[in-house]
Amino acid sequence: MSCNASAVAFRSSARRRPFVLAIALSLLLTACSEPEPNFALSGLPSLVPTWHQLDSGTTDFCSRQGWDTCPIWIATDDQRFHVGRDSLGPVAFIAPASDLATKSSRSAFQVLEAVAVIRVDPDNALPLPDSYTAFNLSVGFNCVYAQYVGGVGYQAYVIPPVTGPTPCPASPANPGTPYVVLEDTPFTTPPRPGEVPNVARFHEGTERGLQRPRAFFGFKCGTRWCMVLPPNTRPDPLPHNGAVPKELRWVVRGWHDAQHLSVVDRPDERIKYSSENPATVAPGEGAAIDGLENFEGRWVHAATVHFRNNPTHQKYTGGWKFHAGMNEVYIQKERGSNRWAGRVKLRDGWCGAFWWLMGDRCYKDLSVDRADHNKPDIPATARFRWDEHDEGVWVRCDDGCCKVSGT
Repeated sequence: MSCNASAVAFRSSARRRPFVLAIALSLLLTACSEPEPNFALSGLPSLVPTWHQLDSGTTDFCSRQGWDTCPIWIATDDQRFHVGRDSLGPVAFIAPASDLATKSSRSAFQVLEAVAVIRVDPDNALPLPDSYTAFNLSVGFNCVYAQYVGGVGYQAYVIPPVTGPTPCPASPANPGTPYVVLEDTPFTTPPRPGEVPNVARFHEGTERGLQRPRAFFGFKCGTRWCMVLPPNTRPDPLPHNGAVPKELRWVVRGWHDAQHLSVVDRPDERIKYSSENPATVAPGEGAAIDGLENFEGRWVHAATVHFRNNPTHQKYTGGWKFHAGMNEVYIQKERGSNRWAGRVKLRDGWCGAFWWLMGDRCYKDLSVDRADHNKPDIPATARFRWDEHDEGVWVRCDDGCCKVSGT
């Protein structure tokens, strides 16, 4: 967004406001005539949008398993696990089982069945770090199983796939030692149908004693959210706790996505872990809108990104113009075309005090690409999008997923 504003928009706003205030702001904004920095030329690498593509092996695996959730980007998750305090391991991808959407009680988990698949990409850092082997993960595909045992609770297992027609068959023999499973308490009592989305997410935790960051994962289990943790690990508090309304999208894991956003310092570097940018992305009301015509020519509130503190890296302060607190992300489809646009509402400085008068000056442009899944029951969620040179946002847009990136 540049400092130059539409004269028509400003005059329209000024007519509705006190005359003196309009004159004062007009003089202030006239002084703001220099163009915004070109971050591609001032040290921030140009972020070229890249698509997440399922390779033929993953497509074949999910097809044989009978799951249609794998290519739905907001139903899945991907990231590199923490290794020690400040480095990252290979990329991991997780997708939920399709039938979790219809399992609405603990009784639906009486038989040990696959609830998710985790794929770990090969990397130069072999053998795998202990943050991966703590889950018995191997390079390639890994089947995640769960079962509810009366008097005990949920138990989860991670075991290799088999070579038969179904890679993760029900009731596998000798699944091994179960992992700790924590059930998130429901948002309402009793829980309501549809309160938990059928998605899978990676989460962040801390290893007790050593205080090392640890990754773990979660999935829908009946009317609750189940979190599978490695030994001696506790979940980290959500970075937005106490700072946002106690609404479904902020309280129930799976609707939102919370993590420390990574950083990249040079174009030739791989993204790396940073402890300074804890953030959460949650869906806006626009994530539940159906019909592409309802996105045409109008800005739809697709997601909100919350930062506990002001972000510290140029990628987020420049490419996104994020700041501490709530950052509203909007998307729009251009009328008569397949082109999409995005923007984030600015609430700092003069925009924080007079955003209702300053109009289009208080938005930062974002880029948007859409993947059409032609699937009407996509959950109206949001998550952070992994990329080797950026961490962007995935949001639901009708029966597809929209990839929003900083510019």
